[in-house]
Amino acid sequence: MKRIVSLLLVLGLMAGLLVMSGCTAKPKETEKITIEYWQYTFDTKVVAIDKLIAQFEAANPNIKVVHNTYPYDNFQQKLTASIPAGVGPDVVTLFYGWLPKYITGDYLQPLPEKYFPLNTVKAEFSDVVKASIVDDKLWSLPTTVRTLALLWNKDHFTAAGLDPEKPPTTWAELVEMSKQLTKREANGQLTQAGFAYNTAGQGHNWLREVLLPQAGVQLLSNDGRTVTWNSTPAAYDALQWFVDLAKKEKVGEIGFFDNDSNAFINGKASITVDGSFRLGTLRKNAPDLKFGVAELPVKEAGDDKLTFASYWTHAITKSASGAKLEAAAKFLQFITSEASMELYMKETGELAARKSFAARKDLSEDPKLGGFVRGLAYAETTFMPDESIIRTAMIDAVDRMLLQGASAKDSLDQAAKDAQAAYDEFYKGK
Repeated sequence: MKRIVSLLLVLGLMAGLLVMSGCTAKPKETEKITIEYWQYTFDTKVVAIDKLIAQFEAANPNIKVVHNTYPYDNFQQKLTASIPAGVGPDVVTLFYGWLPKYITGDYLQPLPEKYFPLNTVKAEFSDVVKASIVDDKLWSLPTTVRTLALLWNKDHFTAAGLDPEKPPTTWAELVEMSKQLTKREANGQLTQAGFAYNTAGQGHNWLREVLLPQAGVQLLSNDGRTVTWNSTPAAYDALQWFVDLAKKEKVGEIGFFDNDSNAFINGKASITVDGSFRLGTLRKNAPDLKFGVAELPVKEAGDDKLTFASYWTHAITKSASGAKLEAAAKFLQFITSEASMELYMKETGELAARKSFAARKDLSEDPKLGGFVRGLAYAETTFMPDESIIRTAMIDAVDRMLLQGASAKDSLDQAAKDAQAAYDEFYKGK
């Protein structure tokens, strides 16, 4: 009898231990998981994400998302210092051209196949998103993408005797119209820029990713390892044309009204090349500005159209694991859903990243979004191992010509050499 009682006590004790161990291994359903999400500070994007977080938390009451934003200028420095220390974000939004260095730097982890099957992503998302696939692994996914287009001030066109419904469609028309729209004081001081000239905004992207290819330049070798910006005399001509907008034609100046976007928003510039993300800012800060949006001009009438597509994309850092990784994946899945894209697109003016949106007539025929949406059909996205190096190389090329009197050949040759360093570093040992 004593043996039976002892056995029952042992079995009861073991059962109790098993139950207790089971309870400690599995979080309670009511236990709240907190994850951090970081992005750089851009007002319309902050508002959009805040709205999406509210929706996500309502649908997932056991997950709290802490939203932190930082100024663009020190965003990357903050990231690279925080993630290795284990105090940074679980989900972070990066420019697509930064991905390679964050991958090789071991800051990120591939997106879980359970939530983001690669074949499904390839089928449902814009081809632009291919830049998020490195070594056959999906490292990030965007809510939206953006293209470049031409924006023009219709009131300026009317005042200059130009048809406000007919923006420039070729390089030559852009020069001539910009000259007619430019206003200067008797002493030469610029008061109205015919063209919002700046390389630090979207100017370097337009020059490198659109103007050079429109002139017949292949940007990279067929294997993608060698920078070929300066592979033909036409490349030097394209760079000279861009520089001459300011130097010879004098239709704009770097730094006029602080920068190109401010000049256009405040009615001080007549024509600009900008991204679809600018629509949200214009709607908020310049609601009375009468402007149009058109696809980018081609070099010669009849040439194929071209634009540059890029995107900010959401990644999961190596800091996320266990329950936090699951919560981060659920959050990323939510903010890349069709419903989230619809909200984000309306708030920011950027273009939903799923293919289903590009086929919608209400978007492609929209007076403002249409010029950007139609560009998705022929947009190109160049692989960049380190976008900051690529960007600086082209900005410096223009500055050498404007400020130091360097020739187009010498300046572009140096730019190609500077950019090549980024590719050499990335492919080293591969």
